Amino acid sequence: MSKAPSVALLVGAVLLGVACGIAAQPRAPSSPAMEKGEPVYGGVFKQRHDEDVEDWDMASTGQSYSEYSERVYERPVRFKAGPGIGYYEQTLEPRLAERWEVSPDATTFTFHLRKGVKFANLPPVNGRELTSADVKFSYEYLGRVGEFKGLKASTVGFMYEGIEAIDTPDRYTVAVRFKVPFAPFINYAGSIYNPIMPREIYDADGHFKDRAVGTGPFQLDKAASQKNARWVFKKNQAYWDTGKPYLDEVQHLVINDEGTSNAAFQTKQVDSRRVVPDPIQAAELARVPGVISFEFPASFVHAYMQNERPPFNDERVRKAFSMALNRDEFIKLMAGGKGQWVLTGDRFGLFTEAETKQILRYDPTEAKRLLAEAGYSQGVQVPYLLSIENQQQVTWFELMQSQLKQVGINLVAERVTQAEWSRRPKDGADFVLRVSGKKGQADIDGDLFGLFHSSQPGINYGRVKDPKVDQLTLAQRREPDPVKRRALVREAIKYINERAFATALYKPVNWAFWHGYVKDYHLNYGIGNGNQSDLLSVWLDAR
Repeated sequence: MSKAPSVALLVGAVLLGVACGIAAQPRAPSSPAMEKGEPVYGGVFKQRHDEDVEDWDMASTGQSYSEYSERVYERPVRFKAGPGIGYYEQTLEPRLAERWEVSPDATTFTFHLRKGVKFANLPPVNGRELTSADVKFSYEYLGRVGEFKGLKASTVGFMYEGIEAIDTPDRYTVAVRFKVPFAPFINYAGSIYNPIMPREIYDADGHFKDRAVGTGPFQLDKAASQKNARWVFKKNQAYWDTGKPYLDEVQHLVINDEGTSNAAFQTKQVDSRRVVPDPIQAAELARVPGVISFEFPASFVHAYMQNERPPFNDERVRKAFSMALNRDEFIKLMAGGKGQWVLTGDRFGLFTEAETKQILRYDPTEAKRLLAEAGYSQGVQVPYLLSIENQQQVTWFELMQSQLKQVGINLVAERVTQAEWSRRPKDGADFVLRVSGKKGQADIDGDLFGLFHSSQPGINYGRVKDPKVDQLTLAQRREPDPVKRRALVREAIKYINERAFATALYKPVNWAFWHGYVKDYHLNYGIGNGNQSDLLSVWLDAR
């Protein structure tokens, strides 16, 4: 068997173009250097969060707690972050597993667990040791395999597609076997969407919606938390990684408004501002005395079009929509000129700028012709699902509306709350057009098979049902050879964008800020949703 990082390379050097000679995006900045001085124990770290939690079950369709998963739960492996590591560098490192192997054909993934790792001493688990049975249970529950086949489909089920069996030959060994090669799985094993959970909660509640108890460095304190206000996580005193964490407590404050969030940061009511997309706001926050800033590539802004419903069931209308978008104007007005054109699904610069612009042409004249050919010479009205609580989305809508109106596509906002905006696509894709920032997955497969394969209605929000899309997105996950897989990924991305099954508006930059007293705070694309630190090594100096 070969060591797992050979497969992890799929999201590293190979997909970045290093191995195959195609230029990658400019290298994203590395994390700051290790702080000088000995870490200080204690303190409360406060971080803003823009959405409340509807439930705590990673497999559910609710607004789950994925960004909090780093606090409570852990996985066998995770993506490394720290001093000098580039933002896009994705190297797996051991966590609950001391070591792991991947078979050369990518059908068997074996994890050798650490001994003595315990769940937090909270009911109903009460501090018992983690074993291979917990990994088996968690994967079967999240993947809806084995005894859980009859449950409602899981939003992360595509990460387990094709499991044949999960073997537990002893308390500390787990072997996940697939019927056919499944190259992305080792990366999915490091995803925040796949936590290792205790069976006791499911046996007591029948789900994981209401509570969470894990092996992670912090644990949820529901008594100290208040819905729509704050979620409190206390240090896990029995954490297996000796000496970690340094913080006593982490508080996530629910603040929807960007201006209020900035004011809270400036007055040190919160210690970090993780995702600041507005360059004017970023410039203002950068002037805060003692602040540390970090500029990093944001996920692309993505338009989901309902391929099953008029007018987007007509390929000509989808193409007209894409051709009418002036992406340079989006980059100028929304990102202060710091951004780039990007293809839907292209995460690591698999396509050059010239290739991208050849596929995503800005051509209003051709857009009008295509609309007329599709029977909309007098224009077409398109409902647009808009969150009224998200100012960035409102701005996207207004700019897009003005651009599309010039070719005869008239956007009409259906104004909803952020919670409904998040829920609607998952509950039957009840919308026609929806735009959001695309959060990262642990493997590029999530942006292809997950978003576009017809078997995945839970996250294939656009309801794409195309035989060639199915064939290409399935083939890339079945290919264990990194070079061959890269070619298949490129072919899938090219076809999806040429047929305009969805379209990306642009890829901006984001900024993160934290006060100087926050030490060893590191962001990496593989941590959380690419916009947070795991806080495992963070400590607070004197303010």
